[in-house]
Amino acid sequence: MLFRSASAGVLVADRIAVKVTARRPANLPTAARTIDLRLAGNRLSGGSDTVRVKVGELVQLRWTSDTHGSLHLHGYDVEADVTPASPVSMLLLADAAGRFPVEVHGTGGGPEQTVFYLEVYP
Repeated sequence: MLFRSASAGVLVADRIAVKVTARRPANLPTAARTIDLRLAGNRLSGGSDTVRVKVGELVQLRWTSDTHGSLHLHGYDVEADVTPASPVSMLLLADAAGRFPVEVHGTGGGPEQTVFYLEVYP
């Protein structure tokens, strides 16, 4: 499934990983806050390695990468495989406060490494 920008027709992501919660909040946001992140050599390229959001926000972490690997957002247990071929998104409702690392797994047998933190505030 391809996801394209409604206004420009630009490829946004061809894969998306979604966190499904057991309960549906009363006021579910209709639009996601999109955070664009780029990995170069399994390290975050440019920008801050930490983003702060509020509990109740719908968050889309949109990843591009120059290598293959598996990303894991701990605490929310959202995983997505990145490839140089196309962007991938993690979509979640920020329903738990805390500081949650995103680690790269399975990159040529190397150790897992934290590349990003999502901080969720009440």
